[in-house]
Amino acid sequence: MRKPFTAAADLYRRLEEESDAVVFQILKFSKQQVLAFVTCPACFGPQSLDTSLYPTTTRDRLVVCLDGNFQHRHHTKASRNHEALRTPAIFLEQSKVDHAVHLI
Repeated sequence: MRKPFTAAADLYRRLEEESDAVVFQILKFSKQQVLAFVTCPACFGPQSLDTSLYPTTTRDRLVVCLDGNFQHRHHTKASRNHEALRTPAIFLEQSKVDHAVHLI
């Protein structure tokens, strides 16, 4: 039961990505506009009119989220016939991270 559900969820995500890509292409979104559309509204959304309502510890904070989903480990142990990992477009490529580390 688990494998068909996972396949259905993967197919749904893939269809969603493809329909979003068509919308972005028709609207002629730039790469920056696409990134703003698919990322967190707290980072790319409108600013609150009165920031004094929020404590200083939560204003203008950088939040980095990493997905350490245990599903990858289960795929490795369960079988060798699993699909290749599809990394979402909003994640940086390892070469870009390595380049940034080198610059720092």
